[in-house]
Amino acid sequence: MKIQALPVRLTLCGVLLGSLLVPLAIQAQAAPRPLTKLEIWPGQRVVMILPLSIGSDFQGGEELGRALILLVQQDLQNAVARTGKFSVMTPYRFDPILRRGVLENQLADADVTNLLNTPSLENAQNILGKLRFDQPSMVLESKIEELRVGGTAKQPTVQLQVSGRLYEVGGAGTPKNVVVTSRSFAGRTPEIRLQSAAAQAFSELAARLVEPPASFQLPAPVIVTPTPAPTATAPVAPTRPSAPAPIFIPPSNVEVKPPSALSPEAGAAFVPQLPPAQPPLNIAVGEATAGAR
Repeated sequence: MKIQALPVRLTLCGVLLGSLLVPLAIQAQAAPRPLTKLEIWPGQRVVMILPLSIGSDFQGGEELGRALILLVQQDLQNAVARTGKFSVMTPYRFDPILRRGVLENQLADADVTNLLNTPSLENAQNILGKLRFDQPSMVLESKIEELRVGGTAKQPTVQLQVSGRLYEVGGAGTPKNVVVTSRSFAGRTPEIRLQSAAAQAFSELAARLVEPPASFQLPAPVIVTPTPAPTATAPVAPTRPSAPAPIFIPPSNVEVKPPSALSPEAGAAFVPQLPPAQPPLNIAVGEATAGAR
């Protein structure tokens, strides 16, 4: 009985453990990924890195320039690839992207040969314009602008100034132009000093090519007070001045007689008249005193 009970207990433990882990797994899958920072573009974009060239201000000489290009060209490609925003391709006959374009009949062998013989910006854009990608491809043109030697005779130092111009194939916008000057680096040999300065300069150059948009502030809301709609007012009728009361003016050929009573005759102006003097009742008035008071 004990031997048979052991597998049952293990089975029950496994069921219980699985029932506890499944919700945790579902919760972990359902959790959204937090947005940590802005990105210049989603995913990776194909970029063709043209061979390094020497700028017009480089004063180390042509021979030193060619040797320097061979020494640090790979540092540039490594720095661009480490950003995680580029799928790097180079003007190389066996480059995987170029070979795939030839096999899928998107490119002709003459196009690739022309690019290898003259790895210019125009030829690179012509090649990339015939290939199909999820996002517009790009071309990076870089130069070593200056070589600065400093320090002392016992401990010399080296600085490099490099530039990069990033073009978007088919884009009408201005290419992104970045110029970087490295720190001063010392080392036992000139190669170590140059490689250290180049690695630092190209790393900063690549980081600035893919830096996200600068932080921004949302504009303050503009509060607009609505203007009330004009209300229609009824027109006010103009007031006419009241006519003065008519004044009766008798004709000149009509004789106006004063009325003998309080009520005037029709057509005559009303002039109030007092009644004539009357003696008191039962009092006789003589002729001499009649009419006088």
